[in-house]
Amino acid sequence: MNTDFSEDERNTEQIDFVKAVIQGLIDIKESNTYSLDEAKRRFGIN
Repeated sequence: MNTDFSEDERNTEQIDFVKAVIQGLIDIKESNTYSLDEAKRRFGIN
């Protein structure tokens, strides 16, 4: 039984990060992108 929770948590975070980067690259390749102004509007940032 692995009791080193922090190592498991770190590995999970790293995997999630890599998945997000890969998804971002796929979105760029498929032209699923927004301009900075569009993104700001979507997230309610002025």
